Amino acid sequence: MTIECLAKGVSCVKRNVTFMHKVPVNDTVIYALARLVDDAQTERRDPSHSDIEFQIEKAGLECADPNEEGPPVGKAKRVRAVLSWSIENKPESAEDFAAGILSSIKACGGFRENSPNYVGSDAVKNLSDALKQLGISLAEDGSLTPLALETLYGENLTK
Repeated sequence: MTIECLAKGVSCVKRNVTFMHKVPVNDTVIYALARLVDDAQTERRDPSHSDIEFQIEKAGLECADPNEEGPPVGKAKRVRAVLSWSIENKPESAEDFAAGILSSIKACGGFRENSPNYVGSDAVKNLSDALKQLGISLAEDGSLTPLALETLYGENLTK
């Protein structure tokens, strides 16, 4: 099977399916991603703190994890803190972590309406809108694809 790389390590196309290895991150994406893991107002749902910790370690962001020292924080606050620190200090790792968290949510059924781990249509729409401004399309099933150049405008077209 042949894989054609579209951008250095960012995405690959394989039989008309796009796999994103990095997710661009800004403040809006940070808050939208944090909402996807926030289960404080509902019953517990995956991904678990252990899953989040795995993604933090995989991205090499242990130093940004608020649960490393001090009292534990919730999943949303933890994801928000790690991403906020990393976009300032290790932007490439922020993109890796965001992609990993999104993959974990998808693997747990977070984008399937009939799943107990479903994050909700509002949270999915918020992330979709945030990513669209960065040239990424988020499908209802959690799949990411780069938008065509024709759909980008303003500052996003020149990046």
